[in-house]
Amino acid sequence: MSFSERMGIIEPRSILQLDGMDKDLRTALFNCLYGFFNSTWEGALPYIPLEASGRYGYADASNTAIGVWANYWKNPMDEWPSVRTYFLDDLKEYVMESPWHRVYDLIEYVLDDYDSSLLAEALNYALEKEMSGYRIVGKEVVPISDECELRVLEESLVIGDGFSGARTHICSALEKLAQRPEPDLRNAVKEAISAVESAACVITGDAGATLGKALNALESQGHLHPALKSAWSKMYGYTSDEDGIRHALSGADACIDFATAKYMVVSCAAFVNLLVASDSCG
Repeated sequence: MSFSERMGIIEPRSILQLDGMDKDLRTALFNCLYGFFNSTWEGALPYIPLEASGRYGYADASNTAIGVWANYWKNPMDEWPSVRTYFLDDLKEYVMESPWHRVYDLIEYVLDDYDSSLLAEALNYALEKEMSGYRIVGKEVVPISDECELRVLEESLVIGDGFSGARTHICSALEKLAQRPEPDLRNAVKEAISAVESAACVITGDAGATLGKALNALESQGHLHPALKSAWSKMYGYTSDEDGIRHALSGADACIDFATAKYMVVSCAAFVNLLVASDSCG
């Protein structure tokens, strides 16, 4: 907290930025992107369309800048501003003036094209410092308002390859939760439950088991306390009974709000982490 805030001269921000970006947040995000492009720019290699290459994958950020120019901004390549400062000028204008959600779209594009944990870490620091309601998990910008939730999700994204199915389902759940302009809440919950089901099947050795059956096996094998088994049986029952979450829609969409969907995704990620830990201890 600054001197002015401690003295009550100015009010500290107390509301997370969920539906917009103030100037401070935009500036902090631009500074991260500026530092990334400015420090890793080595001179552009020949342009390869994203559709042909799958991804750029080159060692320097100038090629990611080309991708932003041609594939994200949809600009013609004969207008490419090969001088770095010209591109950075355009980048600044975009980050400072575009609708807030398009700035997050840009960040996701850059992270997907240039896999940089350092950039993601810097961006997350800026998001936290300026009280954004979003964080970067993997390569997705997701609505996360609690640091404990963030750690749970991050842990579930780095579980071993033996649980790759569960990891994939968690990634998919996060994508559904972060989907714009409207999150796909129903399928986010479905993917999250599928992650638990996948992890449980790995531990029990029964690849075709439903979660209900797998929970019984986990309890009998000593991997799960009876109270936890009972709680998760009820959770599974909730998702099975709620119209449209795990079954075909029957008329209106499932009655589920964002808070409930986020709770389910985080809870399922935490349960997957618990199962993985119990398996390694066993």
